[in-house]
Amino acid sequence: MLDFLRREGIDPGIISAIEDFRKAHSVPEEVRRRVIPAPRFLYYGKEIWEGAAAALLCGQHLLLAGPKATGKNVLAECLAAAFGRPSWDISFYINTDSASLIGTDTFKNGEVSFRAGPITQCAELGGFGILDEINMAKNESLA
Repeated sequence: MLDFLRREGIDPGIISAIEDFRKAHSVPEEVRRRVIPAPRFLYYGKEIWEGAAAALLCGQHLLLAGPKATGKNVLAECLAAAFGRPSWDISFYINTDSASLIGTDTFKNGEVSFRAGPITQCAELGGFGILDEINMAKNESLA
């Protein structure tokens, strides 16, 4: 992904900062193979890439808003790959509740234990949570 960014003419300082971020924030190997995306499509747009990467490097969150099929999910997946972070695609549907997002208690090995949902896993591993169809979410899920 970083080679792609170089070919696209992304500011070398931003690419260098992404490389430094990746070195400073490693992901456990057992998670790396499972959830770091290998994007099927690449996002093209130098200004968008630079703005999004710079915001993330400054510790900001991104809200990608716009009409359907404009590449929001493609950009999010490519950013996760560039930063070497795990990614969770979390779709909000009418049935989505807080337990399915955060996690819930479950019975395992004769004991009650917490089974983490995608939001918790994302937070624990410093990953990218790609929240999709958020306009469909129930108020309880958003809270």
